[in-house]
Amino acid sequence: SVLALTSAFDAHSKVDRLEERVAEMENGPKLLQD
Repeated sequence: SVLALTSAFDAHSKVDRLEERVAEMENGPKLLQD
């Protein structure tokens, strides 16, 4: 069960990083426009 928790945590952290990248891509043009 520990392995399952670890892999689930890894997947969650990967999703968090992906969401951060998407947010940066969305905010990038706005920052350039300013």
